[in-house]
Amino acid sequence: MSRILAYTSPARGHLFPIVPLLAELARRGHDVQVRTLAGEVARVGGLGLSARAISGDVEGVVLDDWREASPLGQVRRVMETWLARAPHEVDDLRAAIADARPDALVVD
Repeated sequence: MSRILAYTSPARGHLFPIVPLLAELARRGHDVQVRTLAGEVARVGGLGLSARAISGDVEGVVLDDWREASPLGQVRRVMETWLARAPHEVDDLRAAIADARPDALVVD
């Protein structure tokens, strides 16, 4: 069977929508490895998936768009956060790929 690496943004809203897909792939015999929030590693592991934390550098760039009063300010803050995370995410994803050597990627 295939080795699959799932890499998620540091948010539960990005992780949990793909969990049913990953669980089904594991149920069908695929080796599913997940990189996600450090605080969710145990829960994802409890579902029978191999899980490890994303880099603390990625998780450390916190999305705080809720502090902005206007929708435009919120969008600006989201973009700033994503841009600040990007260099860390690229390095972390590359390291995860090198470690897991997947046949397929699921990236959110």
